[in-house]
Amino acid sequence: IDVLISSDLVRAKETAAAVAESHSLSPVFLEEARERCYGTFQGKPISDFEAFLKSSPLPIEEVRPPDGETLQELFSRAGRFLSYLM
Repeated sequence: IDVLISSDLVRAKETAAAVAESHSLSPVFLEEARERCYGTFQGKPISDFEAFLKSSPLPIEEVRPPDGETLQELFSRAGRFLSYLM
C-alpha cells in the first residue's frame, strides 16, 4: 500500500487511521470520497427513501432528499475524486 485515501466522515477516518497506522501511512481525507448524502433519510430504512423516490415526479437522478444530494451531485463529486486519483 502506497497511499490510503478515505472519506472525511468520522467513522471512515477512524477506520483509515487504524489501517494507516499498521502500514506507517498518513491517510488522505477527502470530502469527494464520501458516500451519498441521504439527508433526513440517513440511518432510516431504505424503504422510506424508496417511497420518497416513487412519490417524486422528477427523474431519479434529479431527486434531492431533504438536506441530501441528488445522484447528479454524487456523480459530479465522484468525478472530482477520480480526477484527483489520476
